[in-house]
Amino acid sequence: MPYATLRRAAVSATLLTSFLLGACKGGGDDPEAPVADDSSNQNPAGRATTPEQTSTISIGLTGLILMLPVSNPAGTGLFMPKDAKDHVAYVGFKSDNKNCDGYNPYLGICFVSLENSTLLPIGVQSNTPHGATPHVVSVTRNSGGKKGEAGKVEAKSRARATLLSGSATEPCALARWTIDPHPPGEPVDVIEPANTLTWVIPNFPGTQLVLERRGGSPVRRDTLRAQQGRIELLIVHVPTKEFAALLEAKAPAGGLPVDVGSTQVDTAEINRHLDKLYGLIEVPDSQRPRPSKVEPKGNAICPINVLGLQNAVYPMLDPKSERLEPQARTGIRTYSCIIGGADPQAR
Repeated sequence: MPYATLRRAAVSATLLTSFLLGACKGGGDDPEAPVADDSSNQNPAGRATTPEQTSTISIGLTGLILMLPVSNPAGTGLFMPKDAKDHVAYVGFKSDNKNCDGYNPYLGICFVSLENSTLLPIGVQSNTPHGATPHVVSVTRNSGGKKGEAGKVEAKSRARATLLSGSATEPCALARWTIDPHPPGEPVDVIEPANTLTWVIPNFPGTQLVLERRGGSPVRRDTLRAQQGRIELLIVHVPTKEFAALLEAKAPAGGLPVDVGSTQVDTAEINRHLDKLYGLIEVPDSQRPRPSKVEPKGNAICPINVLGLQNAVYPMLDPKSERLEPQARTGIRTYSCIIGGADPQAR
């Protein structure tokens, strides 16, 4: 698999200055320890020419992802369970370079696989611990005192990323869940867990990032430049066929019907996906609160609000034939794309 590196030149000693996609280290004493930035070998094109300039980094998130506050460095970890057998993990960004693990030619999006790799910290480093992420379904609440431990969770993960700063915005939920009392005597929970989020990092020093891809000859570099003050990325952990639809997403065109109708909710399928997140923190089956009723909210689509995907149409995945069909949709409509959250403290 290609070894990819996304880096930006150092601005000050207090700022994290790299965004690196590399081979998983594994076997270390501290799975959260950051890798030192090799500033002596930076591409000069990656340096912020005017340090006072800043950008906003917007990261679209969708799929089976567990968000967990982590330390050393402090941030929010994104963990993608490896026992979701039919899922794939990718990071996407705009690029004219088509030497990618997947490429959308209609929108110019390069996708790099995160399989067996780690996406090192993104954002501005601080020592302030992150709290639990709002808008997502908690897999530690009422789970018998279980807590999220990053080292154990990472060992069960296909891929990982860390967000050092910023916050979750633009949550979109397709359904309303009713979770029965668990344990008995607790109140009934009615929640609307997000199927898509946009993580926003404001005031990021500089106006560009340098993507440096290794593993072949010659070394390939891509520069991600801010457009109207924004640098956009997408992190997904979705079924293989859903990823295939992302590669075919394109700008709307006449003559193609756009399907925004509702789809049947499969509560059992949602619970199978939810169990993958419970498995990351080893919650016993008998202590896993699950929805007993899932009701569509009325919006049949959740858009992905980066890289032009918010206005794109996708081929449909037919649930019976499991083929991509030519009719189109304008976002995700799979209720089992669950973004979960965990607390590092037992509850």
